[in-house]
Amino acid sequence: MRETVRSLRVYLVLCGVMGTLGSLGLIASGRASLVEALFGVASTAAALGLLYLGVRLQHLLRHGVDRALAILYCNIALSAVALAILVAFRGPGLGIAQVTVSLAVFWYIQVNVKRLARIESAPADPLAALR
Repeated sequence: MRETVRSLRVYLVLCGVMGTLGSLGLIASGRASLVEALFGVASTAAALGLLYLGVRLQHLLRHGVDRALAILYCNIALSAVALAILVAFRGPGLGIAQVTVSLAVFWYIQVNVKRLARIESAPADPLAALR
């Protein structure tokens, strides 16, 4: 499926809002260990990065695709660390499936951001209107 700038923007904003709320919920619950609380802070920052990316997507595709990709790579790295922590401390389970799905989603978003950046930065074809 080929995402448009608008659909990707909506997706990123939703992921950012849900991720921020989920991470803040983990931190505020008081049940998190120190490692989980620190991971929650990092997750909150990463989710806020996705929210920023969603809000500023059009501009970033034209003028700062490297910044957009850096935000996505940070989220991918955080998901990979989460996967390693889950495997090390909890063993196989549902958490591994969730993190694996999030890695696949971030890969999908990254591919579409690169594609949309190429389209947005391409010079306009003056003959396109005649075809």
